[in-house]
Amino acid sequence: MKLIGLYSTKYSIRGGVGLVFLLLSLIFGLSVASSLLQPVELLVKEGAKRGIELTREDVVNQIKDERIIRGTVSWVLGSNAIEEIEDPEEKQAAEEELEQWTDHLLDDHPALLSAILMILLWGWPFVTIMGAFNLFSGDIQSRGIRFHLMRADRSSIFFGRVLGMVIAHALVLVFLALTIVLYMGAKLPFYGWGPLLTWGMQGCLVLIILSIPYIAASAWISSAIDSPMVSLIVITLLVGGVPIVALIGRNTWEPLENVTYLLPWGTQVYLQHHSLSHFLAATFGCLGYAAVFLFLGHRHFTRRDL
Repeated sequence: MKLIGLYSTKYSIRGGVGLVFLLLSLIFGLSVASSLLQPVELLVKEGAKRGIELTREDVVNQIKDERIIRGTVSWVLGSNAIEEIEDPEEKQAAEEELEQWTDHLLDDHPALLSAILMILLWGWPFVTIMGAFNLFSGDIQSRGIRFHLMRADRSSIFFGRVLGMVIAHALVLVFLALTIVLYMGAKLPFYGWGPLLTWGMQGCLVLIILSIPYIAASAWISSAIDSPMVSLIVITLLVGGVPIVALIGRNTWEPLENVTYLLPWGTQVYLQHHSLSHFLAATFGCLGYAAVFLFLGHRHFTRRDL
């Protein structure tokens, strides 16, 4: 299984799908970072044109509590859902919790990096499935996986490939996090390298944990469908459809909101919670989802005709 995992890691990064995944990861991550850092540069230049001397630290402190930063973080944390709470006491408690949570991210840690990580946390499931949708379906379609069965059993192939994909995602995320941190350290030196590296690597760990259940779900779908394109369509509809149905259900039939718990959508945001107990609960929740999806995928993979 280890050899299959290592081979799968190399193939995941060097193969066609792997290169597309790497490109999408860098484009998504660096675009998010650029969209939040660019206004700082623009405001500094605009101030210089008006004869106002502004440092990057002054600008960051100025925009930190504005919509571009605090509003984005609050939205990812679920501020829209709080607005729909009817009970006044429950709504007030939720608002206080949200404010405390947001303050932790923006005041206790580098604010711009926290905003970048929260956007990545929200969008990363879609990037993950772009790298994992073809774990098995292509080889099943071409019957190429039969050559692997001559040297290894089905369980080793299944879990080895999943392990390789997790390692590949981890390597890409470490590279992406270091790139963002190094860029921010050069542009915003007032944050300090220590806090940037510490918070950046913690955010990287969170994204790795988040990747695991979505890789497992992709492995399940990929092992059940022969066509890579159909596998991509199905997993995309599943991952994207769950939050959409929950959003529609929130406005029409409230119980539909619980659809988010079919995937980690309902709990993954707590991976960035200020409470250790919430973080651990979210971590074990993601691993629990992964275990269920891996069980379903492994059962299907070992029983089907290859």
